[in-house]
Amino acid sequence: AVHSVGAMAILYVATLFYLVLNVVASSDVIELTEDTFSETLEKHELILISFYDPDDQIWLKQTWYGEAATQLASSSLPSNAPFPVAQIDCKKFDSFCKSHEVTTHPQLKLYREGKFFKNYRGYPKAGDITKFAKKMMEPGATEIKSVKKTERLLDGVNHTVIGFFAEESSLQKAFLVATHLFCERFICAYTTKPAVLEKYGYQNDVVIFQPSHLQTKLEDHQIVYAGGEDYYEMQRWIEDKFAGIVGHVTMENYHLFLNKRPMVTVYFGLNFKLNPKDGKYWRNRIIKVAKNFSDKNVTFGMASKSEFSGLLYRRFLVKEEEVDFVVGIAGGFRTDDRPKYLMQTLFSVENFQMFMQGFVDGTMQPFVKKQPVPENNNGSVKVVVYDNFDEVVRDPTKDVLIVFYQDYCGKCRIFEPKLERIGEKLKNDPNIVIAKIDAMANDPPEDYDVKVEDFPIVFWVGIGKKDTPRRYPGSRLEIPFLIEFMKDVATHPPVVIDIVDQPSSRDEL
Repeated sequence: AVHSVGAMAILYVATLFYLVLNVVASSDVIELTEDTFSETLEKHELILISFYDPDDQIWLKQTWYGEAATQLASSSLPSNAPFPVAQIDCKKFDSFCKSHEVTTHPQLKLYREGKFFKNYRGYPKAGDITKFAKKMMEPGATEIKSVKKTERLLDGVNHTVIGFFAEESSLQKAFLVATHLFCERFICAYTTKPAVLEKYGYQNDVVIFQPSHLQTKLEDHQIVYAGGEDYYEMQRWIEDKFAGIVGHVTMENYHLFLNKRPMVTVYFGLNFKLNPKDGKYWRNRIIKVAKNFSDKNVTFGMASKSEFSGLLYRRFLVKEEEVDFVVGIAGGFRTDDRPKYLMQTLFSVENFQMFMQGFVDGTMQPFVKKQPVPENNNGSVKVVVYDNFDEVVRDPTKDVLIVFYQDYCGKCRIFEPKLERIGEKLKNDPNIVIAKIDAMANDPPEDYDVKVEDFPIVFWVGIGKKDTPRRYPGSRLEIPFLIEFMKDVATHPPVVIDIVDQPSSRDEL
């Protein structure tokens, strides 16, 4: 009993100590309301705000935010003011939080000069948050102090953004702030050294330098910023202009082109290391066509077809070794880039020009992956392709269990005999259809969320619910679980033949 009382006393003291520590840490956090939010932002040059839900278990157990606030309370902004940290209760101010594009809790957002600046995407640790906040107080670009270092920086294979400043200016301030928005994706630097300014002939300018292997007489090698001092405007300019008229798309920089649609890409045997002249030659041919569509808001790029062989097959069913050139257009922001377009003629400047003209005129039909409709489709599992999807899956008189798969998927091969078994069990049911579609060889309808990494994917498409397919919620693709699932969701009780199943060697996929 004595030991028990002693243990309880120790637990009480430890809990009290924990609470005291938490209160001390949290005392440096400003609690915001909808009414005080804007006025608080206006008071501070920088402020970090957590949008939290007080019922969230992660938030209830955390101490890291208060600890970060305490660490930052001793840090000074360039104006010598302390770095403020705040929070707002999104359970109490739900609509207000949603108006600030809060999608999860807790979500940390940095505000600068009264406006949203950047989301914190790091780990929920006090040290990481403090490091992030302190980094935002410093220039986002590296300072270069000599001509030699500038030349070394520009001797790489990537586009480089450099700010040249002979004296302090509002443009310099805007650039050093804006670099926090884009320097994680681009090479950025700035200089104030007279020797560097004299060498390159700039005094108060922001310049994009094109790497030497892409330089051509058909476009400027250096692009000078001519906009205002708003750092978001500067960010948009850099993202729009960094690649030149025809960008060199690689796996390393592919993400920089994902928000550029429509995106026209010419894939060929591009290899600047082994054959730089060939790369420049074909880039010049592409530029000649691209210039004719400079006012159409279309982005042009070129890429190695071997580097993007997987993407070419997934998007267009084109194998690298079958053609010398592939010209494709990613028209949308879906994961499969639909609507998409494929040039069906041999590549030449003339054919490329005609292809682009058809696209901008709207006379070209989108490319669709599809197999022929099977002549005999009387098996217990119906084969669905692009052209018979509506006939089979959207039949208003049938419930349909449809599986999206691909031939090269190991899990799909394991599931195949199980699906056939399910088809056999339900072959006498007049109201339920068991079906499958090769989603690599056929583009799925746009209202189906189908990703390659999720195959095989099972959907239930019920009578009267053809526009709202329901994804199978379980992770175990076993016959008994799927039969029970159908019993729960079917419009009519399933007619199941009692076939003895062989025990599975694997419990789940």
